[in-house]
Amino acid sequence: MTGAGEQAKLSVVDSAEVSLREWLGPGHHRPGDRLPPEQEIAAMLGISRGTLRLALERLAANGEIVRRQGSGTYVGRVAVPSAFSEGLEVLESYASLARRQGHTVKARGVEIGQAKAPGFVAEALNLRKNSDALCVERTLLVDKAPAAHMRDWIHPSVPLPSMPKLTS
Repeated sequence: MTGAGEQAKLSVVDSAEVSLREWLGPGHHRPGDRLPPEQEIAAMLGISRGTLRLALERLAANGEIVRRQGSGTYVGRVAVPSAFSEGLEVLESYASLARRQGHTVKARGVEIGQAKAPGFVAEALNLRKNSDALCVERTLLVDKAPAAHMRDWIHPSVPLPSMPKLTS
């Protein structure tokens, strides 16, 4: 246990896992890319192969890498960094954030229509209780994998862009 003011130190394996995640991250590798041999990765990170294997086991358990006997190790799904550590707190859209980091983003199941705004939405949009508002709902796919489901409520006086613009 660490005392007040002390930071907990990462184990060598924890540190290797963090380094691997950064190395595998957006803009560096894409799902399906084959990784170099373990010996090369260990040398690149300055760690032993045993430490590397333990870190790789953790990533494999999370689906971040896929190990194939006799074929090698491949990038699985690449985790998108936390939105709050990467700019969403300044109202950058999740789609924009993912694109900026080199990911492919598509929308699926886009539904647009008028609906009774829930009370908190009506209040936020300065609408009367039980008023209709425009509702846009969709699932965002990042690198073809579902990443976020979103529902936006829009004041009825705000014009919507064309459908292709909403789904891209």
